[in-house]
Amino acid sequence: MMRKLLCVVCLLTPALLSAQSTTEKATVYRWKGDDGAMVFSTTPPPKGVDAEEMTLRDADSVIRQEKPPAAKRSADPGDFADERREERSALKQRIFELDDKLEKLRVAYKKGEAPNPEKGETQHLVNGYTRLTEAYFARREREAREIKALEKQLDALWSKFNKLR
Repeated sequence: MMRKLLCVVCLLTPALLSAQSTTEKATVYRWKGDDGAMVFSTTPPPKGVDAEEMTLRDADSVIRQEKPPAAKRSADPGDFADERREERSALKQRIFELDDKLEKLRVAYKKGEAPNPEKGETQHLVNGYTRLTEAYFARREREAREIKALEKQLDALWSKFNKLR
């Protein structure tokens, strides 16, 4: 038992002695940078800058905080609002364009373009009558799908536009 205690004391003694020797005091300066971010440094600030001087017990714990990169920060808070305004304007323009296109397609679909015999949309029968072919119905179905796709696209754009408010 005594042997274990002696081993523990021998192992802990150097650690405790080194911990006492590293408790140096360090001076840290804190001030507000040009971009509004707080700056912490072990070197004094430039002349004319109002800085707070702090003394820390353990010099090893001093970490210098660098300024955030200027590219990641916006210089003006209004820049973000301007970007949103531009994005909303572009979305609104696209919405108006798609809305016009959709309205023209709806009118054309409702009006119902006559079957075109040259495109094989009609078939002449022996008794003088004509019959609509699959090509005519396929075209009408394609027009209806196009209208639905535009409606879905417009709904998505309006949703995105409203989220930007």
